[in-house]
Amino acid sequence: MQTTNLSRELTLHTATPENEPVFIDLANDIAERSMAARCPLRARRSAVILCLLTTLVGFILGGCSDDSAAQEIRTRRACLVELASQYRLFQEQNGAAPENVGQFAEFINAKQPPVTDSSAKSEANIVSESLIRLADGDMMLLYNGVPASDPAFDPEAILGFEATVPSSGGYVVTANGDAKHVSAKVFAESKKVATINKAPSL
Repeated sequence: MQTTNLSRELTLHTATPENEPVFIDLANDIAERSMAARCPLRARRSAVILCLLTTLVGFILGGCSDDSAAQEIRTRRACLVELASQYRLFQEQNGAAPENVGQFAEFINAKQPPVTDSSAKSEANIVSESLIRLADGDMMLLYNGVPASDPAFDPEAILGFEATVPSSGGYVVTANGDAKHVSAKVFAESKKVATINKAPSL
């Protein structure tokens, strides 16, 4: 009896392809189904991870872009404020406003602060940037403005502006150094600083 059982077990494990046991096929089928079930799950996980990475990169790039735009706006405003400040300084030291961009640019260039520390470096950068934008025609001023002691002087009148303002709007600076954004229509209707050559324009 024992010899017969052992013979059957050996036959089960050494079966030929013609009489291979059914349970082997069943095991293979289960393994294949398990692998097929895992593959879609892995694919979904990969898709989710890829989506998250894409979103993260988008946020990072979007944040960098927003920061750059905000920095440019701050620089534009700072340059206009600096030009208005230099304009007033020119008037105080010379008793009259600058007559043209060349005279004013020469004055600004001579007055650039020495770079001795980080704050001075930052100030020097704004002065230099203001001078560059002024010389390139990106920013404009109304020259020959009346002094602050003149009755025609209006501290809220526009003194300087970006070159694009008359046509499409942009930033302007008033005689008292207030920088703000205006449309082309508002600019056209706003009061400009009075000059020694003409009455204030409206």
